[in-house]
Amino acid sequence: MVPTLPANPAASAPPPRRSPRIPLRTLVVLAMVACAALPVAALGLAASSQVDHALAADAILRTDRAVEAAAAHLRLQAQELDALVENYATWPAFVEDLATGDVDKIQDDVLSFLVERGSVAAGVVIAPQGSRAAGEPAVIARLTTTGPGAVLADSGAQATWAGSTLVVVSARTIGGTGAAGKYGTLLLAQRLDAEATTTLRSLTGYEVSFLSPSGEVAISTDPDMGRAATMLAGDATGVVRTGDLVAKRLHLGGPSGGADVLFATRTSALQGAESGLQSLLLGLVVGTAGLAVLFAIGLSWILQRRLDLVHDRLAAIADGRVAPPISVGGDEIDRLAAGLRRLVEGLDRREMVVRRSLAAAAAIPVRTTQVVAASQLARDTASIFNGRWARLIDADGQPIGVFEGPPDLRRVDDMGDDDTAAVVVEAPLGLGADVRRLELGLVPGQMWLDGDQANLEVMGLVAGRVLDQLGQFGAVIGRADRLDRLNRLQRGFISAVSHNLRAPLARIELAASDLVERSTDPLVTERAMLIRSAERRLDRVVGQMLVLSRMDSGTLGLEDEPVAVTPLVASVVGDLDLADRVELDDRAIGIVALADRGAIEQILWILLDNARRYAPAGPITVRIEPDATPHGEPRLLVVIADRGPGVSPGAEHRIFRRFSRGPGSPSGDGMGIGLSIARGLARAMGGDVTLRISRPGAAFELALPSSGHDTDAA
Repeated sequence: MVPTLPANPAASAPPPRRSPRIPLRTLVVLAMVACAALPVAALGLAASSQVDHALAADAILRTDRAVEAAAAHLRLQAQELDALVENYATWPAFVEDLATGDVDKIQDDVLSFLVERGSVAAGVVIAPQGSRAAGEPAVIARLTTTGPGAVLADSGAQATWAGSTLVVVSARTIGGTGAAGKYGTLLLAQRLDAEATTTLRSLTGYEVSFLSPSGEVAISTDPDMGRAATMLAGDATGVVRTGDLVAKRLHLGGPSGGADVLFATRTSALQGAESGLQSLLLGLVVGTAGLAVLFAIGLSWILQRRLDLVHDRLAAIADGRVAPPISVGGDEIDRLAAGLRRLVEGLDRREMVVRRSLAAAAAIPVRTTQVVAASQLARDTASIFNGRWARLIDADGQPIGVFEGPPDLRRVDDMGDDDTAAVVVEAPLGLGADVRRLELGLVPGQMWLDGDQANLEVMGLVAGRVLDQLGQFGAVIGRADRLDRLNRLQRGFISAVSHNLRAPLARIELAASDLVERSTDPLVTERAMLIRSAERRLDRVVGQMLVLSRMDSGTLGLEDEPVAVTPLVASVVGDLDLADRVELDDRAIGIVALADRGAIEQILWILLDNARRYAPAGPITVRIEPDATPHGEPRLLVVIADRGPGVSPGAEHRIFRRFSRGPGSPSGDGMGIGLSIARGLARAMGGDVTLRISRPGAAFELALPSSGHDTDAA
């Protein structure tokens, strides 16, 4: 209500009477309620008719995507099983054993190994000499079934039931070449058990059930939901939905009808949202109306106060009285605007300080001293905060870096510790027990607020962090320089020692050869030959050290020339006295390598010497065959295999490191640099040296660039 004006003592006539009217507050409340509640109600009613369709489409879409993800996961498992069957069916040792009729060895080396490792649930090899199997009996019985519905070879991975076990089966026919014909069939099977259903549930978020051939739930993450979903889905191929249950069937092809996987979930939350939509809309309308009423009452009260103030001022002027002043700060909206304006100004200043602080830190060169960096940071601090001077103080109270400022902004005694005229503010350079600090001298009359102090503390932390990182970087640079100097000294020492050993070794070789040729005493001749053999081996080691030094210094010179590898293998075999143990299988007759002859000879010597030392009694197989890189470029493979203890699991990469020896190394024999040098030389020629999986023993593969055809080699 408009307040009643006080009587004017100077007026003799009564005040005019007001005509009846609707109060302004009532009009504002009605207008706000109508403007807020009616649009909300109209939009809610228009949207409610589309909710059920949206929920159904969402359930179907999510179910289809979940089943697609599960199908992709199952296909990936099937592809891995197909790759495993393909790998072993084309393994040369496997085919060779099957061709020679050694089926028992296949069972021990392949089937039992895969079952014990957990790669498959069961495996079967069917050959003319008889069948061998390993794994679960029920799965083996299913794999060896003949007649209608039998698992066919080369048919890809398929799902089938083996008793009460659901398995994925993959088979491969193993054929020989020429008149050899078909050697046999390899079949491997993996289980799809409760762990598989749990994995699929984690992947899709749906309950998963494996259905038996009779259509009943055999394995399920939720048997009750699985049975309900089975009755709901029936033979349908798409998504089925009733009430709060959504399900879809996924068929896995295979013998005897394959198998079905059922995915199901409940959408009770969505149905609850649908059923409560009307209540939600009603509550929204009522809440909006209530808020509109409260807002309208407040707005009308503010407007009423403003109108009362205007009325009082007009009445005072009409009565001849002094009008009450209107304070700008007394208006709520004006005060709020002023406060927001100050907040924005403060935030802008803080952002500016942080941005300029980070820019100052980024402008510090990495390779500079802490004193120079501290002086630059002090100058930036004084510039950012418009100070007279600034300085950074260390933990002992001594200045690290000082900026004195221009003469017109400082006095001589401003930098003194007993200066009382200058106002000094400070901030720490670190956290916790860090006593270093940043000091700033203010200009006379400069306002310093809490926000400015917080900004200075940010600058102090940035400056402290920069100084810490410069110290750490300097320590790292110094350590790196020392390590580089030690590395150069080590390379120089190895090179000098290797060169100095060459002359004595040559004299030893000459003396031993002279003894062998001139001595008539068999004992002297035998010992001289032993000396010459040891000298040649030591000369090889010195050569390896020289190669290692040249590889480190980048002075290793290699040439690309056509090289016939078979004669080099025979030469190295003769030098190592391995002619009676080496079995040479040359499948690349007429094909030469394009590489350095000396480097190839040194690699062959290292690999054959390793095979001789680690397998002193067994045979050594050297196979030379053509091959191609993944990009189709021709290459030549030299595979050297022994029957020794092999390489222990986990040491496949460690044995190629320098000065690293395998756990089965002969005591006191070798320095552990041979394989490192062999791989380095091979990669320098565009090839590589790798370790192949071989049981028993170890097999090293040397890959070299090749011409891919017959080339005349020197």
